[in-house]
Amino acid sequence: MEVTEWRTLIEVGAAGSMRVTLSGEASMICSRATMDEASRRITDKLWSGMLPTDEPVKMWGGPGSGVTCDGCDAPILPSESEYEVEMPDGRTLRFHIACGGLWQVLQKAMPPRT
Repeated sequence: MEVTEWRTLIEVGAAGSMRVTLSGEASMICSRATMDEASRRITDKLWSGMLPTDEPVKMWGGPGSGVTCDGCDAPILPSESEYEVEMPDGRTLRFHIACGGLWQVLQKAMPPRT
């Protein structure tokens, strides 16, 4: 899928659960505690420069391959969906669906780097 085709929808439930849906095709439900920790890790990585704030060149998804999520540092299991992002510098990032959605939202909230 091309970058312009991806949309992210984040819904927060009454009990504090969160559902992240990308393009209406895949979703993941996480507890508030899990999402808070992932959000902290991703924010820290954005501030430190470990995760890029620029826009990706290409994005696609598929079944988990067991690699470590670039957002939360946990493995992306074969039973989970994996979100892959190709960056302009040629680097490929891999995220859980929820972590990829968080990265997209948080990177847009970051101030420009000087």
